[in-house]
Amino acid sequence: MDMPHKTFSNVYRGQVIEVLVVCPLGVKEVAEFIIHVTVTMACQTAMPTVICRLGYESVDEARHAGVVVGQNLIDTLIC
Repeated sequence: MDMPHKTFSNVYRGQVIEVLVVCPLGVKEVAEFIIHVTVTMACQTAMPTVICRLGYESVDEARHAGVVVGQNLIDTLIC
């Protein structure tokens, strides 16, 4: 099934975080957005994608949650 989506990029500690927010079709209010977070470490291949299936009330809220997941992943990998 092809669902509409929005992609956001963020840089944290010199690493790139890409957040893909998938929005279910026909949902106008509270939705279960699917967040795909990919962290690409410098000079390395992309890290495995973390998939979060949680209910968020907006695309912005889902994007923010995805960025936090990416930042936590980077902190774990760098330390």
